[in-house]
Amino acid sequence: MFGRKVQQDKVPSNAEVNTIIGEACQIEGNFKLGAGTTRLEGTINGDISGDASLIVGKDGRVYGNINVEHLFVYGHVKGNIKARTVELYNGSVVEGDITVEVLFIEKGSIFNGQSVMKRGTEAP
Repeated sequence: MFGRKVQQDKVPSNAEVNTIIGEACQIEGNFKLGAGTTRLEGTINGDISGDASLIVGKDGRVYGNINVEHLFVYGHVKGNIKARTVELYNGSVVEGDITVEVLFIEKGSIFNGQSVMKRGTEAP
């Protein structure tokens, strides 16, 4: 788990992103993801949920809980996370607890919280 290289093909490319929330956007309230992958470069003050993938870009900020299928963090998350997979990349900051099946933390990431790892049917 620690020290392993993530294959770049696991991170959705921009061609695979269905929704982009731009840097100038600020959303107040809970946000439900549509199908596919959403890339967040703006700020969401509220909870995010959905059976989809979320990329929090380097300028992205989430102040609320996240409950998604797959989460890729390059920016800042302050809240608890439940996901099947969570990947934290260099420069990312997560302040909150993570419940996950697969967790990857790249060197240069900051994670302040507790992690609970579950398998298969136990996973969120």
